[in-house]
Amino acid sequence: MDQFWVFRAGETVEFEGVKATWIASMTPHAMLAALSGGAYTPTEIHRTSKYMYANGSTVFLMRTPENKTYVMQSYVTEVDPSLTFDRLAQLGSKLKLPAGWKFEAKTLDKELTIEPGKAGSVAHIIRDELHNVYEGCGFDATCSYVP
Repeated sequence: MDQFWVFRAGETVEFEGVKATWIASMTPHAMLAALSGGAYTPTEIHRTSKYMYANGSTVFLMRTPENKTYVMQSYVTEVDPSLTFDRLAQLGSKLKLPAGWKFEAKTLDKELTIEPGKAGSVAHIIRDELHNVYEGCGFDATCSYVP
């Protein structure tokens, strides 16, 4: 993302020298589903934030057969240490996507905002088997459009 806003934050806690500030919540049921469901299991978190991807930026998308689109919000190197931003466009060849799903890199022709506060502060989240996280567009009014 090119810009990120947090409209409500909570307590900051230190975990082994790393400070983390609360900015989202999940129900216990959603947390259990997210942890036990594995890759490509949809879940919801509640937050009041906004992501902005600028016109001309490259975004990484997963599309479902039901015409839902997930936009990558973060990638990690804990599972694949060789993963870098420059290699994300080829990520689709590494993923074991569910039947009918597609991965693509897309250059935006207009600004994209993702703001769960416009839809009850619910963010539709999935992660892939490499633990990269994606947020859904096309579920409600969260996204300014579906890229």
